[in-house]
Amino acid sequence: MEKVLSIGTALYVEEIREKLNSRIEYLAAEDIKIQVKERQQTEFIFFDYTLVNQEDYSKFKNICKDFLITSLAELIINEVETFLIKELLQEKYQDYSQTEQEIIYNLVLEDFNPLQDDTKKDVGSLVDRKRRIRMKLADYLNFNEELLLEGFIIFRLKDYLKELESRVDWAVDYFIKKQEYQEFIGLLRYFVDIQETKENLVHIIEDAEKGFEVLDDSRQVLKNEYLDSLNSNLTSEKLNYNDLLISALITLMPAEIMLHYQVKGNTFEILRSIFGERVSFCGGCKFCVDSSVKK
Repeated sequence: MEKVLSIGTALYVEEIREKLNSRIEYLAAEDIKIQVKERQQTEFIFFDYTLVNQEDYSKFKNICKDFLITSLAELIINEVETFLIKELLQEKYQDYSQTEQEIIYNLVLEDFNPLQDDTKKDVGSLVDRKRRIRMKLADYLNFNEELLLEGFIIFRLKDYLKELESRVDWAVDYFIKKQEYQEFIGLLRYFVDIQETKENLVHIIEDAEKGFEVLDDSRQVLKNEYLDSLNSNLTSEKLNYNDLLISALITLMPAEIMLHYQVKGNTFEILRSIFGERVSFCGGCKFCVDSSVKK
């Protein structure tokens, strides 16, 4: 029997036992037999992986090593990464409550997890991280048969740790901005609630030529400076449609808001968060498909 490699750890013992060692059975299906033994050295547990096959040892050893390297890279991405994120949060953002840290932690996972946002960019990011970690592992284990996982991550995966830190910083910044935005929306909701209504009902329609128009309950076009800005800047990339529409509606202060078009993005949620049950969709009418507006 010949040792293939040894992996030592103090923090990730159970992860290696459950996730890495359980995969050894895949090699057994290919008639490659690996024996795993544990030994303790100070505070570390080492897992010694020994090749049982005696024939064609060199060939089988390379197959085993490649398999273990790939499996270890996946373990770092799928298991260790969550611990590293939490550690970064506790070290850099200890002033945030446990609940806030949990929210930020979930934001980082969503940002890193391609299943949350099915795009080639996100999938590519996951594959690229795994590829880079695997290359670092292979480079190190080509010249060494023993690896201490925590030390390897700290000293050999510095770029990866910087990337994790950057993602955590982004998530904290996003969390702060979202909190500030929610507080602002809350203030707008309070302001709307205490104001007297000025219009009974307003209709919001979309027109290919005229842009967006807001009409009163008699379906006459309403005018104000925000609505003028809405239409005159409709094609501007800098236009914040939601801000202009909200400003117009707060000025008009309607008792009911009827949407006659399919809103894009989060417009409806924003309107509902400020105006509550006043906002509703039209169930379907000639007005919804008729682009002509009574002037």
